[in-house]
Amino acid sequence: MRCVVLVVALALAACHHPPPDSPSHLPPSIWPTAIDWAHPPAPEADPPARDRTIVDHSLPNGLRLVIVEEPRLPLISVATIHRAAGSREDGAQPGLAALTADLLDEGAGALDADTFARQVEAAGAHLDVDIATDYASLHATTLADHLDATLALVAAAIRQPHLYDRDLQRIRAIRIAELAAEDDRPRTVAALAFDRVVFGAHPYGHPAEGVAASVATIGAADCRAFWERAYGPATTTVIVVGGAPAAELERAVVTAFGDWAVLVPPLAPPPHVGPARAPVLAFLDRPGATEAAIVIGKQVELAGGDRLAADVANQVFGGGPGSRLDRRLREELGVTSGAASSFWRGQLGSTWSIVTSTSTSNAARTIGELRALIETARRIEPTPAELARARSLMLRGVSGVFETTAGTTRALERLVVQNRELTFDGYRERIEQITATAARAAIDDAWSQPSIVVVGDWQKLGPALAALGLPIQKL
Repeated sequence: MRCVVLVVALALAACHHPPPDSPSHLPPSIWPTAIDWAHPPAPEADPPARDRTIVDHSLPNGLRLVIVEEPRLPLISVATIHRAAGSREDGAQPGLAALTADLLDEGAGALDADTFARQVEAAGAHLDVDIATDYASLHATTLADHLDATLALVAAAIRQPHLYDRDLQRIRAIRIAELAAEDDRPRTVAALAFDRVVFGAHPYGHPAEGVAASVATIGAADCRAFWERAYGPATTTVIVVGGAPAAELERAVVTAFGDWAVLVPPLAPPPHVGPARAPVLAFLDRPGATEAAIVIGKQVELAGGDRLAADVANQVFGGGPGSRLDRRLREELGVTSGAASSFWRGQLGSTWSIVTSTSTSNAARTIGELRALIETARRIEPTPAELARARSLMLRGVSGVFETTAGTTRALERLVVQNRELTFDGYRERIEQITATAARAAIDDAWSQPSIVVVGDWQKLGPALAALGLPIQKL
């Protein structure tokens, strides 16, 4: 922003030709005599951490309540997390959990769909419903003055949804069209195929939104039956973050949810994902494709103490611009416009993967480079500069999350669904204590022998990919 202001000031000065003694005249001394483009300016100091008091307890009906006061803004964000309503609970009807979640705000209680939407708008609120593998959630942000009205709408959506067939028909048609459109996005196709390769028949292997063939058969009665067994206080957590005293926030939640007495049957023990599978090369043929989408990764299991060290190693490896992936593939070789690596952590299992795309002519070379980069990361420790940059980016990322009430709510949500302690105390100290040796060691075994998923033209890519020596699985 400071640079933009300076450019505007210079432009105005040039247009008006101020006299030499004008206060707006900019002397030549402001211009550097030389610019060293090889050495960018040093980043500003990492922002200081701010302490937060987290209230965490359960109401008499079993609902878990998490509250954080955030007095800087008159905004309040709410998240309701439903641990029995994720897509892994779909059973034989993949997509059922997602359709049920999508219907929650299509009218509730005494309000039809249009009236419900107008009431949300009148409360100055923004409301979203999300579906994930392990849970469903509803998010709302509103002004502190409208907290009670907004929570009443949230509670109605969860406790008294209409789940009408006419609304389901419209939403189901939209979902089927969205699933069909995914076939035109090779990276999405490759990512979904990667889940099937890594998790097989386990519920984690199917997409949270379901598949078109299954979604087309789901009726309103199915959604109501799923809602009745998946939504209840004992499997729900409500997170509230905002600019009001904790006692006032709790009072509003108790008013909306305190008398909720629906008994949801306890969750059956979830199936274990099983050990990591042997590496394969999975291929989805797209004849005539000029690009190839690539996912490389595997199922990983990391002990609690290794998670943060592995995150640091991943930040060095593929955590965005300036990472090893970015420097090698984009800056040096120019074979892709972007590549990134990341962990996905579920309650029953986790994965680490790289996602990228490249031209068909560069696909085999890109895969070779990715495998070489992985092996280098497993053998060679990050440099001091890489480690310092990774720590700084991670600390800045966490600080940025807490700049809004919604960001704080999302951060707490991740801790809740991963069954982790609700605290951010000492995060900076733990990051700074991670050494290069610890970062490399954390991913040594986790990143070994990954599987490869490719979406592209087999006729052009087949011979080169076969030479990689992995068992080939046509999908």
